[in-house]
Amino acid sequence: MVLNKYASANLYLQNNGYWLNHYHGEWAQEMKPEEEKLSHGIKTPDSKLGTRADLFQPPVFMVSLNKPAIEDEGEVLYGNPEWSGNYKIDFEVDPNNNLRLIAGINNHAADYTLKPNTEFITPKFVYILSNKGKGEASRSLQSWARKYKIADGEGPRLTLLNNWESTYFDFNEPKLAELLKTTKSLGVDLFLLDDGWFGNKYPRNGDKSGRAIGK
Repeated sequence: MVLNKYASANLYLQNNGYWLNHYHGEWAQEMKPEEEKLSHGIKTPDSKLGTRADLFQPPVFMVSLNKPAIEDEGEVLYGNPEWSGNYKIDFEVDPNNNLRLIAGINNHAADYTLKPNTEFITPKFVYILSNKGKGEASRSLQSWARKYKIADGEGPRLTLLNNWESTYFDFNEPKLAELLKTTKSLGVDLFLLDDGWFGNKYPRNGDKSGRAIGK
């Protein structure tokens, strides 16, 4: 059997109107919010870029019901597929002003052959409904993730020092030693040397320099 479409969620909502808050961006401009009223028809945020650090259009979204929600007021559906690859989310408002939400793996060029006596389990779709605005929705989902999804999410965390905002591309050994000297007394556990460490043969002293690999 060949599976052509395999969503994780199929929700059906009935309200007077729907406002979609979704996000986009690239390096140094991640998660820029945009909000729009959903009109009749289908709007489909999706990705066909595979698994990568920068999705340009992440799968997380909020839908305000009846009117645009604010931080501490309004009814909000906040959701996200538990999937780090290609995804697809359909928001369809029908002629009777009902909203159908279908979310899951992007089935574009991704037919899946199901072998005999086996099963295919779609990724989970996580969502929460808040009647106290966007703030409660985001905080509740964060609390859920810390409790159930992140290893030791409610325990003590290691403290990391990243030199990027302190030095950017302009650093040397004395500068880094001074950073380590002052942060040791603060209890920093880890140090990350960020961009610009490629050496003198193939220097990267700015964003317009490439990351060359010597032979």
